[in-house]
Amino acid sequence: DTLCDHLERNPMLKQFQNQILRFIQHVTVSQISSNISVSELRKFLQKNVSLLIQASGNDRLIDSIIQYIQEHYCDNLSTTMLAEQFGLSSNYISNLLKQELGIRYNDYITKLRMDHAKQMLLFTNSSVKNITTACGYYSQSHFTKLFVEHEGCTPLEYRKKIKNN
Repeated sequence: DTLCDHLERNPMLKQFQNQILRFIQHVTVSQISSNISVSELRKFLQKNVSLLIQASGNDRLIDSIIQYIQEHYCDNLSTTMLAEQFGLSSNYISNLLKQELGIRYNDYITKLRMDHAKQMLLFTNSSVKNITTACGYYSQSHFTKLFVEHEGCTPLEYRKKIKNN
């Protein structure tokens, strides 16, 4: 996305587009038309991000998967989506994450989201409804139920307790 944003905003980079396309072709072992638009390039890169990540020199694929989760945990992210993104099976990704992190995928996502919610409760005046959405939940009651399970109090009680300390 960043690369495509720069190509769209900075006409000076147009002169390097062919070199960028050749690099991407080399890394992904795919043919890309030299006439490809920036929006088509964006779609291609999003579709083939797993090939780029695998070629990026990261030591282990699991590190790339975890990094991706940490960057997208507020999105509607499932192991099925991760499987599509990384070209692996959903079960394989679940097993890799359990082996690496020691907890199930859903527990890991919930932990990331709860940590984000606690930061927002502490450092913003956002409503619980807005925090619910910002943390990737669609139901405020579900979010509050999970929050109580993890923190032993409601989000508003948590905010009040933390701000009084």
